[in-house]
Amino acid sequence: MFISQFNVCFYANIIGWETTLVIPMKDIKLIKKMKAAFIFPNSIQFENENDEKHFFASFINRDKSYQVLTTAHQKSLTAERPMTREEVWDMVYNSEEK
Repeated sequence: MFISQFNVCFYANIIGWETTLVIPMKDIKLIKKMKAAFIFPNSIQFENENDEKHFFASFINRDKSYQVLTTAHQKSLTAERPMTREEVWDMVYNSEEK
């Protein structure tokens, strides 16, 4: 998963099966913490205005990822300016919580 100030992007290539997804921040209605297989607290789900859901699992640090995603999402929707690339980078790599 790749996070920018305007999009959440995903790319996977598993045994030749490629998946590419770009979700504009403005289209995301809900971001919520989930559990993979109803057991492992390592997943995040996005829901858009059309009630389409995208489920992502296997986050090493789901809470940190959730924090970055929700902050970037909120800033992209409010009157504030969207986060800059540098702010996204700092939030992911230079925060006190590792």
